[in-house]
Amino acid sequence: MNKTDLMDKYLIELKDPKKIKEKEALFSHPIKPIKINKNTTIKELLDLYESGSFQSRALGQCAHIFDAMLRDKERPTILLGLAAV
Repeated sequence: MNKTDLMDKYLIELKDPKKIKEKEALFSHPIKPIKINKNTTIKELLDLYESGSFQSRALGQCAHIFDAMLRDKERPTILLGLAAV
């Protein structure tokens, strides 16, 4: 695929309404720099991750979900699934 073909493909994707919505969702949350020091706890770090980019944000959200699961009075079953490639 040459540069012209790649550019044409990119321009077509820019006009795709589905791609536009995905991009708007990704950029709807501002990214803040993470400031840590020697006294930063893991909990504080995970809270800071929520305002980070892509996977750090996902990790921060997962930490909050896991915390909510542990605090649930009905005590749901928690499974850890791992995928290996």
